[in-house]
Amino acid sequence: MAFLLTNARCPPWLWGVVLLLWVVALRWALLGNPLVDNDDNFYLYAGGRLWAGDVIYADVWDRKPWGMFAFYGLFDQFGPWRFWAAHCAAVLAVWGTGLGIVRLARTIAPATGAWVAAFLYVACLNLRRGYGIETPVFYNLLMVWAVWMVAALVLGRGKGDLKPSTLLGHGACAMALVGLAMQFKPTTVFEGCYLGLILLALAWRARVLPATAPLWRRLLLKLLPWCGCGLLWAGLAFLPTLAVALAYAASGHGHDWWFANVDSLFLRHKVLDSHHDVKLAVIAALLALAWPLGWLLGLRFRGAERGPWLFISGWALIALLAVIIVPGALNYYALPLMAPFAVLWAPLWRKSLGRLCFMAFLVLAVLGGEKDVLHIARNRTMGDWQAMQTALSNPAGCVFQYLSQGLVLEATPQAARCHVTNLPFPNHLADEEEQGALPRDTLQELARILALRPQYLVASSELGDSHERPTMGAADKLFLDTVKRDYVRVYAHPRSRSHAHLSATDLYDLIIWRLRPGLKPLINPPEP
Repeated sequence: MAFLLTNARCPPWLWGVVLLLWVVALRWALLGNPLVDNDDNFYLYAGGRLWAGDVIYADVWDRKPWGMFAFYGLFDQFGPWRFWAAHCAAVLAVWGTGLGIVRLARTIAPATGAWVAAFLYVACLNLRRGYGIETPVFYNLLMVWAVWMVAALVLGRGKGDLKPSTLLGHGACAMALVGLAMQFKPTTVFEGCYLGLILLALAWRARVLPATAPLWRRLLLKLLPWCGCGLLWAGLAFLPTLAVALAYAASGHGHDWWFANVDSLFLRHKVLDSHHDVKLAVIAALLALAWPLGWLLGLRFRGAERGPWLFISGWALIALLAVIIVPGALNYYALPLMAPFAVLWAPLWRKSLGRLCFMAFLVLAVLGGEKDVLHIARNRTMGDWQAMQTALSNPAGCVFQYLSQGLVLEATPQAARCHVTNLPFPNHLADEEEQGALPRDTLQELARILALRPQYLVASSELGDSHERPTMGAADKLFLDTVKRDYVRVYAHPRSRSHAHLSATDLYDLIIWRLRPGLKPLINPPEP
């Protein structure tokens, strides 16, 4: 890599190969690991259910878009190799996003700075849980290339060679990519609206009519194609969502789709979490340093570069706004910020002090991200997953997980066939913010499940952690009372190997309980 940084004539293909190796190197320790993240595993599980014929929002409830589950369900078809398939796809997605960042950054920065911006993006992902198969890893790819399509138009207008056919084609491709991204994360609609407004502005200025024509005719000849372009672009952006909605309505599940994708979003209660808010603010502030550093270093964008720089800065602001207005502040919510701000760091490469700041940030991102990656690789291994499968196989039966790993729901063939509830997401029945935002009363549903006495209960030690859950709600108390009365612990996975010799409950991030001898489960897996 040092050779590339000091050799301005390195061919792009060599940079591309090194970027791919960089992606693999920073993610290598977790490739194929089944225990990287709870959300990832649930997406694979629910996606597999969809491909098996179950109806998302009815048989398996969650508020994520249908397209996301269909995509993750493809990996679930690989069976025991599904983790490798998903992680390899994530590597390619991150690499493709990096290549898109290079194309974007080249509109405002030198070639070397553009490639280093791609390296920075890859490193920053690991700071906020982007080392697995979280959805932003995939939809960032779509958004970056959509933005590049529009940036190329902005650059073309700055050079005075923007053709109407190019505007129409690039705009259509960009908004089609936005439509696919919205099937991963609905909040990408904000970035999509921004791109749409820029496209409309370009379209309005693209058509120049002779001044000799009457005013009404000029307006009419300008408005008709302008409105046509707008309708085409908006239609492409909303086509995937509209198609899914119509399919659900036609199958009699229109209300299920509407409640999951619209009503439930507004019914959730916002729970303040200062810890996550502060961490999100810190990473956003570090990324946004690109603006003040560029100003202090005297970077000024003129001529053809000015338009793309303003456009990309606007994209970064809209992405930041989308993160701020979404309720809650989970770790991976910062991942959509990585791409636009990585591009904005690229111009700093023009100044010697800027290069120093750039490389310092890159080193810090690598060290911070790899610290988390290696921690997970050391404390969540394939051996741990096999131990969980063994614990859930003696005897095999139905599994209910509460604040835990969605992966355990298909740890055995029997568990995969037994659907205890249509609300299997780890946090839905446990979090207070979900009360009233689900299709069923959370406490009543939990009581119904526990009354069935499934063979195994699985939970994380958040239940006994005063820091993670400072107050014990009625659902937590019901679950713990049932565990104490009817179940015995058969497996506990320590949060850290360095603390494995301790027995304090709050040091375990996954605990498996089996039904006590003498008690029979009232729910059993159906025959295959």
